[in-house]
Amino acid sequence: MEASFLRSSSIAPPATLQILPRDYLITQDHLAFAVVDHGIEQQRVTCFLRYHRLGNSGWKKLSTRESHLLLKKNRSKYLFESKIRDAIIHGVHLDWIEEHRSAQDAIEPLCNRVAKQSVMQAAADAVDYLFSCGIQPGQLGLSGSLLIGAGTDKSDIDLVCYDDSAFERARQCFASFAGPFQPLSTDQWKHTYRRRDTTMEFDTFLRHEQRKHNKAIIGSHKIDISLVTSKPPAIDGSWVKRGPVQCTAQVIDDRMAFHTPARWKVDHPTISEVVTYSATFTGHARTGEWIVLKGLLEESENGMQRVILGQSREAKEAMMRVHPPTERPFVV
Repeated sequence: MEASFLRSSSIAPPATLQILPRDYLITQDHLAFAVVDHGIEQQRVTCFLRYHRLGNSGWKKLSTRESHLLLKKNRSKYLFESKIRDAIIHGVHLDWIEEHRSAQDAIEPLCNRVAKQSVMQAAADAVDYLFSCGIQPGQLGLSGSLLIGAGTDKSDIDLVCYDDSAFERARQCFASFAGPFQPLSTDQWKHTYRRRDTTMEFDTFLRHEQRKHNKAIIGSHKIDISLVTSKPPAIDGSWVKRGPVQCTAQVIDDRMAFHTPARWKVDHPTISEVVTYSATFTGHARTGEWIVLKGLLEESENGMQRVILGQSREAKEAMMRVHPPTERPFVV
């Protein structure tokens, strides 16, 4: 795919710069970072390294392990100690950004070009259908490999939605397999499961994923849709990690279960919230359900406690086991 397909923005002063989760930042070192959170800390945008451009060979997609090793060995400046998160994370300083690829800005050129790849045609068809269902152009974005020009005819399509009601409308289209959308086959679900590289059993993974209605097939391509709020949530302040925790809680508010990051308010003697940046658990639990959690306990400056699920994209070290409202689990 031509690198010139998508518009990119030069860096504006921080006061006017809007970088949203699911956007991509391309650095002077030929690295492409996916933005994972709102806000700027220490003049850095919270990101995760996803691609490395290798000369004329194009972009190479990196696993979580490969990303960490590359930065640790050769690009340690992109690792920084976040005071807010009490962790060492990937972050791109504003001065190191060569291009900002906005997922939201990718929709207009997608719909106004002649596709040379089946994946681009499928993406355009998906967007056109969602527009016909009442979703507005400014409410959608295009992320992932297609955003940075790394797409192939085997690529998935990663759509972003910036409006809660529009996101629910898109999920309804996926759930009913309306228009061009089709269900994933068992083999396609198994492929998704292997790529997620989770410790969850396949049957459990499948049961939770199928009820999320955020994935479908269009043509020969898998399409995902995620939710990003254009307005950043209230600032959490700083959190300190208190160590591993395993507990049971009941979900009392799931309205942000599909947001980036995903959040649930819970009923628990000391813990008020569960947060995850991992797609493995996004949308996992619903209001009223009981959840057994295994993650990291964090405490805020004012004494509030929450559980963070996963410190990596795969979140292998984390667990969220869901039980119906009538079946409270017992955890020692």
